Amino acid sequence: MAIKIVLALAMTGLSLAALPAAQEKRLVVVSDVIDPVSLDPHREFDASSENIINHIYDGLLRMDVQGQIHPALAESWTRIDERTVEFYLRKNVIFHNGEPFTAEAVRFSLMRQLDPKQPAPNAGMVDTIEEAVVVDSYTVRLKTKVPDGVLLNKLSLFVRVLPPRYLRETGDPGFAAAPVGTGPFIFDRWIPGDRIELVANPHYWAPSQPKVERLVFRFLSTDKQLDAFLNNNVDIITDLSGLDTMRVVKNLDAKIVKAKNFYTVSLLINSRKKPFADQRLREALAGAVDRRALVRYGAKGNAVALDALTMPGEFGHNPGIRAAPYDPARSRRLIEEAGYQNFKVKVLVREEVKNFASVILAQLKKVGIETDYVIASQKEIFEKIVLPNINPDLPPWDGDLVITHYVDPTAHVYFPYSILVYSKGGYSLTQDEEFDQAFLAMTHELNPEKQLILCHRLEEINRRKILALSFVQVIRPFAMRKTVSYEPQITGMLDFRNATKEDEKNGD
Repeated sequence: MAIKIVLALAMTGLSLAALPAAQEKRLVVVSDVIDPVSLDPHREFDASSENIINHIYDGLLRMDVQGQIHPALAESWTRIDERTVEFYLRKNVIFHNGEPFTAEAVRFSLMRQLDPKQPAPNAGMVDTIEEAVVVDSYTVRLKTKVPDGVLLNKLSLFVRVLPPRYLRETGDPGFAAAPVGTGPFIFDRWIPGDRIELVANPHYWAPSQPKVERLVFRFLSTDKQLDAFLNNNVDIITDLSGLDTMRVVKNLDAKIVKAKNFYTVSLLINSRKKPFADQRLREALAGAVDRRALVRYGAKGNAVALDALTMPGEFGHNPGIRAAPYDPARSRRLIEEAGYQNFKVKVLVREEVKNFASVILAQLKKVGIETDYVIASQKEIFEKIVLPNINPDLPPWDGDLVITHYVDPTAHVYFPYSILVYSKGGYSLTQDEEFDQAFLAMTHELNPEKQLILCHRLEEINRRKILALSFVQVIRPFAMRKTVSYEPQITGMLDFRNATKEDEKNGD
């Protein structure tokens, strides 16, 4: 794979060897337990893949550390009418293979993403786009089917620009093996089951260039991450268990950075079938979980209890919502009223939140809900839930509950509602007409004040019907070498373009 990139760099007169002292500024990060689904942004829909993809590709817009929208490949934009936005693109930007970036690349990328014959798994996030019109080489006009009041938030993550000529030459498999974008880092190699390595893009268009020359994403099981860090084989662990923070603090060469970003522990409820098609059982779930216990035992204090599916700080969060009180006695009564007693349900548990899941499952057992659970990677959840949701030819998942987390890359409640509750969402296990209609009304509203009111209504419906639950917002501990400087994003996504690493001899 690295050979293909060397050839691509040779087209611009560069080589990996010509990149400045890559080994001297190497940042090694553990952000996941297994490999991403894909490095082709049109063949994945998960945060694990996106956290690496974000470094290889650019979109028209991007989110900063505080969740504010900024120009990226588009320098500016103008709303022409309620369905049309015109973007004015940067000039003199090149892809990693030397191919020039133009408006045609934007049009090509969007059409590939929305191709009805092979739509991207995240196509639903931008399927309001009807057409992308090339006005001239550096102007592209996006026309939507309906007014889209969340378009800019969605463009900041869900649209990545790909090189048309290179992709036509390599085909989909070749592109996935050696991806090319315009981003701050260039793909170097992928060792399955071990790591992905990127090198700094010496011709990155932004004034602020990457501060490290080589960015390495390691894939290690949770039980191996801390030892790798303490043995100086890893510079950052992005999701350290609360159980391990003291071991890091005792290390003179390490530090803990805590980030309260858009990161929840959530419960997805399959209300499309029995038993949870019965609202009484969904209400029993809501009352069976003690959020304080999750904060204390699941997070070791590194979390705050949530009342709503969404979090404070996300646009549209409803601060007036109150969660169902912890009331296991009422939960048991509701279960009996529904005609169930000591019944067993099938549960998927995302590996990264298994500490929280152990508390949740124990609490469900106390109210008479036995669980047959499987700990699954993001890739496995993607295959079991998302792929059947976007491909009607595949049988739907036959389970009942998913204990997972979500991070919100859009800084807008649109995102959790769209993927977790809206019936066409990639991870959704519910189908509720009232919610769907309210959701679409919200997305079509261009006026921010009116849109805010509609966002609040979504949470009111979700609270009343218990369609999906969030229990806690995680205060995410990052373990870092003292020589590393990195500011986590409020969205919960990872962006290491501005991370720095001092020489060890100059560290504290």
